Amino acid sequence: MRCSTFLDRYDRLDAGEETGFFLRLHLSNCPDCRRKVAHLEAAVSAWMEADEASPRTREGGEIVDLRIMSAIGLLPRPRKELHARNWAVSGAVFLLSMAFIPFSKDFSFLRQVFGEGYSLPLFLVLGLGLALFGVVFIGTHMEELEPYVKRHLGGEPRT
Repeated sequence: MRCSTFLDRYDRLDAGEETGFFLRLHLSNCPDCRRKVAHLEAAVSAWMEADEASPRTREGGEIVDLRIMSAIGLLPRPRKELHARNWAVSGAVFLLSMAFIPFSKDFSFLRQVFGEGYSLPLFLVLGLGLALFGVVFIGTHMEELEPYVKRHLGGEPRT
């Protein structure tokens, strides 16, 4: 089950309703969803506590703003997640397209028009693009790569 499907089904549960087998199975295997569910449960409990302790207006209604603002601090910041698998697939497609450029008809046509000197600058630019792709990937996935680096380099990075 995908995380988006899990969260959608989890959000549909009524208060006090028990999670099904597949939801429990996904929750036991996915640390990201466990963290999100813990944040949701903390926000709901804070909401309930704020409801009990919230001041009342003269008409007897609840001051909803205080409850909402107290619960907002417990919610995680939204961020778009790009999984390493998507980065790896994109890099592989980029690398394969570089490998197959010499076999394309367009490349042979451009080589006839511009001569053999056309190949070197093209591959230098494509290599620079691939290196930039690698730098951006490593920069955005430092937390995921840190255990790998520590395991293979033996401890803290040298300065």
